[in-house]
Amino acid sequence: MKLLCGIALFFVIIAAILLTFSSFSTAVLLGVLVAFLGGTSSFVYFKQSQALIKKVPLSSTQILAVRFYLSIIVIFIFMPKQDFVKYLTLYNSFYLILLAFLSLIIPLYFQQKALERISSEQNAIIMSLTPVVTAFIEEAIFKNVDFQFLAVYILYTLIIAASYLFNREQKKGRLGI
Repeated sequence: MKLLCGIALFFVIIAAILLTFSSFSTAVLLGVLVAFLGGTSSFVYFKQSQALIKKVPLSSTQILAVRFYLSIIVIFIFMPKQDFVKYLTLYNSFYLILLAFLSLIIPLYFQQKALERISSEQNAIIMSLTPVVTAFIEEAIFKNVDFQFLAVYILYTLIIAASYLFNREQKKGRLGI
């Protein structure tokens, strides 16, 4: 069943790409690849983070602190050295910190807290609802959502949820497979 759900997800992603773009460019393929890698690595990260919570008595803030320390080290490695002083101004620092809190730190903190209570698979189902909620908000405000895309987004969430529910029922032995 996992294989069937994986194949169904693959076809939903291909359908979304075909609905979105009439011709493929390198930039489009790179964007799809980055989105795929980002989603996959996010799922793996939350799966590992949940395992870490169960094995080691660390709080959500401690786990996030380790992650952010690593991020800071990587940023300093890849930041252009000749422009370091130009980027590190008081004006830029304030907006970068604000942006980091609103777009990264606060959402990750709440996701980390959620992993203490729900599984990473349930988290993936909830996260797959992001495009659906965004489409509803966009339709309410701008009235320009293409409902073909909304159907693909909903189908994507339903496939993930079906895979999760099937695996859960199979583990409980209710399906007899």
